Amino acid sequence: MPSLVSADRHALSCFARRVLVRSVAIAPIALVALTAAPASAAERLTLAYGNFARTVAIDHLAVLCDTGTFPAAASELRAGLALFDLEVATLCNALTESVAVNILDLDAALHTDIGEDLLFVAGQAIHNPPRVAPIAALRGTLLTAAEDGSVSAIELLQRYPTPDVAIDLAVLLRDDWFSDNLDGVTREFSWEGFR
Repeated sequence: MPSLVSADRHALSCFARRVLVRSVAIAPIALVALTAAPASAAERLTLAYGNFARTVAIDHLAVLCDTGTFPAAASELRAGLALFDLEVATLCNALTESVAVNILDLDAALHTDIGEDLLFVAGQAIHNPPRVAPIAALRGTLLTAAEDGSVSAIELLQRYPTPDVAIDLAVLLRDDWFSDNLDGVTREFSWEGFR
């Protein structure tokens, strides 16, 4: 007669095999589901200046920059460009201009103290919903956008991990915003190691 301990081991072994077989069967399906599309991606961009705010669909910006024509439902975008007297070509050049990056170097730089400080300062102009850490959101956005070896503003907007990207222009356009926030950063840092 087998002992209670050996019966427990046998039952545990059978259970472990069933879990392993199911995991192996489910893993490819889960991998495809997880990599097919981002879990969450930004859909709307809100630019706010004090009490004034305009929201546009990020896919409307992408279509405008890809085709040069306004999507049919892009009345907010059209009105925003007219309000700011901004040319389509100027906007699209700013959104689509790419910067070549090495994702490994970028990742290493963003995980340094100065990288954290830069993400913190940039995060002050972006209003996240509660429970979304601005540093982690910005780092993740930059790294996922850099997977192809370059980064553009439209890619950053499209890959931001919340449905809305709200940018406070009053903070962003202040002349002293960046310098004031980095006054306390006195660490020595060399970009030589990241080229």
